[in-house]
Amino acid sequence: MIKITFALAPLFGCPQMCSCLGHIDTNGNSTVFMSVDCGGRNLNERTLAQELDLLLSNDNLRETLLGLNITNTPLTRVPMSVCQLSNLQLLGLDNNRLVRLPDNCFTNMTGLIKLSAQNNSITELQDGLFDGLNSLRNLDFGYNTIASIGLRVFSDPNDLVNLKMISLAYNRLSSLEPWPHIRGLHGSSDSKVYIWLQFNRIWEFTNNIKWQINCSRRSHAYLSIDYNYVRHVSDIERGWNFAVQTGCLASYTSMYTWPYTLDQLYI
Repeated sequence: MIKITFALAPLFGCPQMCSCLGHIDTNGNSTVFMSVDCGGRNLNERTLAQELDLLLSNDNLRETLLGLNITNTPLTRVPMSVCQLSNLQLLGLDNNRLVRLPDNCFTNMTGLIKLSAQNNSITELQDGLFDGLNSLRNLDFGYNTIASIGLRVFSDPNDLVNLKMISLAYNRLSSLEPWPHIRGLHGSSDSKVYIWLQFNRIWEFTNNIKWQINCSRRSHAYLSIDYNYVRHVSDIERGWNFAVQTGCLASYTSMYTWPYTLDQLYI
């Protein structure tokens, strides 16, 4: 399919002082992707949200839109019209001022493959945020102020089964549950699950989810926690209750190689 790029303003009405571009296929009847860029201008947030709601309320656009990028805006909240785009496969919310992601929003997007909200001011990832998103492969929330993650967000081994990349680098996490091990259960030797947690404040490893390691299942996760406050790799074993599973643990070959539980740990 050959894509044609065009300005959306004449057709749907782009928010003032923003640029809107769309991509359609050569048949001219299917909008594939739309990008709204407000250039970091000091716009009125309420007015902008209303204009975006009006833009995204177009029935044809809502039905055909597979990818949406909203960037460089003063938005602190995700417009509710975005949550109604149930056919989205790609959603980018980078470089805004978001402080919280809405409940029961992304769960409507069951075909979502990639979700990105880098460089915002998001403070937490609450339980239920990504429930049922079994098509999701790429999740990027780097460069926020995330200090807490709900216990259920990443810890259900029967959910998010295709998620292969989680980036939470450059945030404010201080503790870590054993969910990276759980996520790696959906990887393989040639298709690892990459988890980037560098440049946080992690010093404590907890197991409030009461996860019990299963020696018969290897976790194919690559976990990067460099540039944190980790004191010793044994803190991870004790905090996640892995140290007692001596039958699962192999000898260390270097401080960068995890024993049996994870494919690789980078500190």
